[in-house]
Amino acid sequence: MYLRGAANAYTVILVNGVPVNDPTGVGGAFDLRMFPVDAIERIEILKGAQSTLYGTDAVAGVINIITKKGMEKPASLYGGISYGRYNTLKAHAGLNGSLGGSSYNISFMHDETGGIAEAKDTLGNQNFPRNGMLRNAASIDIDGAVTDRFHVKPFFRYAYFKSTFANNAFVGGQNAFLSKLLSTGTQAQYSFDKASITGIFSFDDVERQYPEGFVKAYKGNKKTAEIFSRVDWHQYFQTLVGVRYDDITMKDPNPTSGDTSVQMVSPYVSLFLKNWKGFNMEVGGRLNNHSRYGNNFTYSINPSYSISNKLKLFINYGTAFRVPVLSELYGSFGANPELKPEESNTIDGGVQYTTSDEKFDIRVVGFSRNTKNIIAYQNQQYINYNRQKDHGVEIESVIRFTDDIRLKLFYTFTEGEVTTAAAVGDTTYNNLFKRPKHAFGANLGYQVTESFFVSTNFQNFGKRNDLYFESVPPYGQLNVPLTAYSLWDIYGEYTFLNRN
Repeated sequence: MYLRGAANAYTVILVNGVPVNDPTGVGGAFDLRMFPVDAIERIEILKGAQSTLYGTDAVAGVINIITKKGMEKPASLYGGISYGRYNTLKAHAGLNGSLGGSSYNISFMHDETGGIAEAKDTLGNQNFPRNGMLRNAASIDIDGAVTDRFHVKPFFRYAYFKSTFANNAFVGGQNAFLSKLLSTGTQAQYSFDKASITGIFSFDDVERQYPEGFVKAYKGNKKTAEIFSRVDWHQYFQTLVGVRYDDITMKDPNPTSGDTSVQMVSPYVSLFLKNWKGFNMEVGGRLNNHSRYGNNFTYSINPSYSISNKLKLFINYGTAFRVPVLSELYGSFGANPELKPEESNTIDGGVQYTTSDEKFDIRVVGFSRNTKNIIAYQNQQYINYNRQKDHGVEIESVIRFTDDIRLKLFYTFTEGEVTTAAAVGDTTYNNLFKRPKHAFGANLGYQVTESFFVSTNFQNFGKRNDLYFESVPPYGQLNVPLTAYSLWDIYGEYTFLNRN
């Protein structure tokens, strides 16, 4: 996942507004394979520097996964099953409902596939077995209405993910990989007439196991506590004030170190001017006190102006930071305790236009992101480079031909380069590996009847580069060009039994 060209570690993942994290992973990025699609109602994406509200790692943006809620009946059973090629089986079942102001959703999922080989046998004599996976997951989400104003929302999620991977690049064979995630906690919210106060506590526990010849296991956990208050002082003016505490632990990060942990306390405040004669403004700041790196301050300024509800002009400027995670500081591969935190600033701006009949809208955004002390893996060690500069353009449009026919279009241009500190002078080169400079796509959907829906989706991804890590000394990193490719999907759906 590369939001605006940035790698996984620069995007914060939330589930129902609660941050999730893998303290043992590369860059601390959350493994989205642990979250089954069947549990998702919708996904919200917020792009740009968002460290003011969401803390460290929100350099490129935030993705909020919203899970399915209870239905109107006190109890409803649901489920689904599908089967496909390579012994691919997917099944899910659940129970949900609502009573009064309370609701619940309990779900179980099972996915498995025989998979395909990770490498293509171009010589005709290689043994490349299929690399499959198996995933079991369970989740419980409750929204308990203690009173009309006071809601408590406990949650519990468990995921078990098992897969195989090849022995090495272009080498046959299989190795087993196992990952377990336990995520639990609760939210509590009390609403006033023009204000609310919310408290959150979450606990994520992750374990990943590898075969002999690798580090056998990675274990870690993260505890987060947060409290914030929103107040509507006026029709046009709103404030948000909060404080968050994070405690991150990695168990035995390397053979010679015991458990290692860091803590961070971060108070923040944002001021909102809302729709005053078409003008909107958000100004916010956050102080991050890290147990290892001390204080860091981030801020954001986001003005926008709407003209007659058709044309919207906006510009956003924000600073963000990312502290090195425990695996980069103390892990078994390439750890460097002397790493510095990354600091960045992002500016983006654009225009959005919607016709009066809302049958056509288009949004054009340009962005530029500069990061200093960028962390990279070079010569088998994590190091800080001087700086990273990324920029790009995004265009999104929707055409509604009729109430039943809709066409979505998108195009993105992304480019970036890193400058390294070398003994003989700085070296600058493009380093957005796996990320194409150009990508575009289209999605056409047609609601043929109330029960029958069809759609087709096309995406094209341009040329890009990747890194090949040599499996023999000197274990170098080679730049490998990859060709462009396209994906084309066709989908059809028919509902019956009163759309049940």
